[in-house]
Amino acid sequence: MSDSTSHNSTRRSHPDDTASARPVAHELELRQIVIGCPRSVRISDTIAKQIAELVPKVPPEKVAALAMEAREHRNQPLVSLLLVREMCRHQRHRASVAETLARVVQQPEELIQFVALYWSDGRVPLSAQAKKGIAAAFVKFDEQQLASCKPKGPIKLRDILFLSHAKPRDEAQAAVWKRLVWRRLRAPTKTSKPLL
Repeated sequence: MSDSTSHNSTRRSHPDDTASARPVAHELELRQIVIGCPRSVRISDTIAKQIAELVPKVPPEKVAALAMEAREHRNQPLVSLLLVREMCRHQRHRASVAETLARVVQQPEELIQFVALYWSDGRVPLSAQAKKGIAAAFVKFDEQQLASCKPKGPIKLRDILFLSHAKPRDEAQAAVWKRLVWRRLRAPTKTSKPLL
């Protein structure tokens, strides 16, 4: 056998090379889709389906990092929430859900958007990791932020508070949450413009 034949035979003896490259290709494809998503309040069904198909093919830490990048550096809250929602569906991704969700949720409205995405296929119980992430995000918001959130749909912040079993960080926050439950939040005060 010639050296060239032996060399070619050796090169062909690594079928795992193609398999190991697949997650990288899937990650790049997912990244392209996410980057191309608009910052609007709606994602097309086609894009949502593509994301749903790709998430389980990409390592969980990569999906989590992409979700955080989309929210924190690209100002794409909806697609970042959709990535986390899809992570909830897959066993190997679920361990990263709570921390990722707590990071990407930066406005109270995004808690409602996440639950709406979660229930888009029917009202199913929230996973334990989703509840932990929601609870961790909830404590970030003060009374004015919560009062400024006025959802028009059926999902309300008080409902999400009950579902997540969030714990207030102190007595002051407990009092705020009590006012939220009783729909008595103090509305943000409008500052008047100084007279010139």
